Amino acid sequence: MIIQLLLLLTGFAILSFSSNFLVKHSVAFSKSIGVSTLIIGLTIIAFGTSLPELVVNVLAALQQAGDLGVGNILGSNIANIGLVVGITALIKPLKPRKALLKLEVPSMILITLALYGLSLDQQLSRTDGLILCLLGIIFNFIIIKTALKQSQNNYQKEDTVYKNAKLFRIIKILISIGGMILGAELIIKAAVYIATEFGISQLFIGITVLAVGTSLPELATGISATLRGEEEISVGTIIGSNIMNISFVLGLTAIILPLSIPAKAVSIDILAVIIFSLLLLFSLLLFKKFNRILGGVYCLGYLFYIFISYKS
Repeated sequence: MIIQLLLLLTGFAILSFSSNFLVKHSVAFSKSIGVSTLIIGLTIIAFGTSLPELVVNVLAALQQAGDLGVGNILGSNIANIGLVVGITALIKPLKPRKALLKLEVPSMILITLALYGLSLDQQLSRTDGLILCLLGIIFNFIIIKTALKQSQNNYQKEDTVYKNAKLFRIIKILISIGGMILGAELIIKAAVYIATEFGISQLFIGITVLAVGTSLPELATGISATLRGEEEISVGTIIGSNIMNISFVLGLTAIILPLSIPAKAVSIDILAVIIFSLLLLFSLLLFKKFNRILGGVYCLGYLFYIFISYKS
């Protein structure tokens, strides 16, 4: 148990350092190529922070532990909004752009609703996986095309110092993502070991321990970005990661090995993802910023979900 606790602390240290490194060089890279930080958050960083979920899900599917993988994705998406947005707003109020209401947040809700519809028969077939992947491809195509047009005039005259070091920036970003995955992996292994020692069910471990563990890159990135005044990266990473988790991670997992969706996941967990996604939508509509009170509401909502999930 002592070794597991040491692994846990080491994982947190690696994760913290790597996330700060990632945000710093992602901002520099976005300037060097004339692209807004929102694009970087929605695509490159979102994909990078979703890699732990992808690794966990593929391994879970190959080991016939589908409940663990499904719980991981659903729990991670809920944690991304309830826990990551909540904790980040508690540390420093967020001021996300209203433009997110036009495409990004509605796309996240649409893909989540698609997952709910495909899961009503309590399984995700290879065809369902292909549909989810296709939705992810369409979203990424639209968001990159749209964001490039919106940001071109704003960023085309940025400092040219960074333009001679694009490859070096990319290498640093990849190293940072690798460090975050390593840190998250250490945390996940230690946490799962400790949880199983107490006889906790596979699905519950998936939606709590693994979900929070694989959401740590998003949390670390969100906190680092917010403290640096880069809220676009923080919010963009969360939305982009949620979309990639469902479309690509669950989609690819179902293509590799069709998944059985527990009835509880359909009746509680997927609906919880939808509710939290709608909460994010209405928060953007009604409030100019996510203040500490709203952050507290998000965190309490997440704790309530964990309580309901445990009881059921």
